[in-house]
Amino acid sequence: MYHVFVAGLCYELLGKRQPDRAKAVQLVISRQRGDGGFADGAGADQGQTNITAGAVCGLAAAGFVGRVMARRSVDFLKSMQRGEGGLAAYAGAPHADLLSTFTGLWALVELGALKELHLSSLGRYVRSLALKTGGFLGSADDGESDVEYTFYGVAALAALAEAAGHERTA
Repeated sequence: MYHVFVAGLCYELLGKRQPDRAKAVQLVISRQRGDGGFADGAGADQGQTNITAGAVCGLAAAGFVGRVMARRSVDFLKSMQRGEGGLAAYAGAPHADLLSTFTGLWALVELGALKELHLSSLGRYVRSLALKTGGFLGSADDGESDVEYTFYGVAALAALAEAAGHERTA
């Protein structure tokens, strides 16, 4: 699923139409599971946050997100928000992580459903992973910052700040 998403982005950046795009879209759509999330493998029975985010963003870019699919995806992503405020990678994950938090947040931005999450606790969670010395942890269990997670942390805070700014001007 990740490769399908990245391939679609590459074609978009090149300004070219993806060959067999309809086939790629059908593959992605076929991976939506009963819980509303999308799964990486055909045999998986539960959705995953990161795969769902990639599927939603890829389908949105291709213009193939229907109302029912969007609602099911939103409900799935909402269900991934944990008590500490962030989103978990999958239903059985006991704790949130920054990658899942960012990707789920971004998918909800794409779906126009960001307010479906408890945003103040999400913001607190992201800020709790920021180190005073710079950088972000991937989760509360990490011992040191990482450039990839720092990107996710900064991007998540930027998305939240933009949403708060739109809310104040509306």
